[in-house]
Amino acid sequence: MKIVLFWNYYQRYLDQLYKSNVDLSQLCYEDQLDFILKDYFGWPPALVKRVGEQDGYEVKILIVNARQLQQAWARENNYQFEESNWEYDIPLQQVKQFGPDIIWIGSMFNYFGEYLDILRAHSRKIFAWIAYPPPPSLNLDVVDCVLTSHSNFQEYFMEQDQSCEVLLPTFEPRIANNFQDIDRDVKCSFIGSLSYGHLQRMEVLKQLVNQTPIEIWSSLPKLLSQGLFQPKFIQSYLTMGSVRARLKPSVWGLEMYRILSRSQMTINVHLDAAAGLAGNIRMFESTGMGALLITEDAPNIDKLYKSGEEVITYTSINDLIDKIAYYIDKPQERESIALAGQARTLKDHSTVQRSQELIEIFSRYLNK
Repeated sequence: MKIVLFWNYYQRYLDQLYKSNVDLSQLCYEDQLDFILKDYFGWPPALVKRVGEQDGYEVKILIVNARQLQQAWARENNYQFEESNWEYDIPLQQVKQFGPDIIWIGSMFNYFGEYLDILRAHSRKIFAWIAYPPPPSLNLDVVDCVLTSHSNFQEYFMEQDQSCEVLLPTFEPRIANNFQDIDRDVKCSFIGSLSYGHLQRMEVLKQLVNQTPIEIWSSLPKLLSQGLFQPKFIQSYLTMGSVRARLKPSVWGLEMYRILSRSQMTINVHLDAAAGLAGNIRMFESTGMGALLITEDAPNIDKLYKSGEEVITYTSINDLIDKIAYYIDKPQERESIALAGQARTLKDHSTVQRSQELIEIFSRYLNK
């Protein structure tokens, strides 16, 4: 089975990576790709690499918006592309050359529509990753299956007569090899995005900065964005002064995992659209790195972790504040729960297990 992962990375991450590694763009395509993948930005590439390590599976990972990387491929393959259209021309040629059975495309809706129709002509099946509410006008006619992280999103797609499977995010165990004997000098951390889709998260952080020693790695979005049309977002944004003063620069890849490895505990608040259900990537990253995860109580939490034994859950901001204070003062109890959470992640939520789930889904749809 030949699989293409058709993905894009945060542009801010790519810009920072190439700026911090000035010689990276001079490397050949494969060396650039290897360097980027070893920084472990995002979980799908690590998951697909696990699939490719098994007999009978060949994978290609396309980071379609990495200009230096993609144009290195074009040079080495003597491919003449349209400069103004490189983000579309080059990956299409890569797909044609590879001839996949499956293309798994991320939530880059600018690649859907007519372009996805063209890609479909060069692959037996198309899978799409969509883990938040899609644009109402999105046409998924050529998508054989949507993969998503939450059952409420699955229900939404199935109501639209769109095949959909739940595939939870996952942790790559090999990441921990980069961090040995790291002091856990961060009492409480938060790492994540702040946007118009994270209003609850923003409200929680406002309370925590005033009453806990939380350290925050994030950045506020520009007001002139989609949030401009969200009155609740504007109201929340304009009262973020205390959080803004506490912000440290956003971190991704291995630098993000370094912060988690330094964290005694870390706070998780899901995307608003998750509608109270648990299952975002931060849960698996945090526990995988051995930090105590404190996350919202959710009706499905015990399907993932044992609350109170492997992770800690909270039911309100006051409850969260109390639990942060409690576990700061109870290091042995905190470490015991964190280790149990890490063991659960390595047992049930790592790329080793999740790759088998993905293979089963891919195989089932290829045989339809």
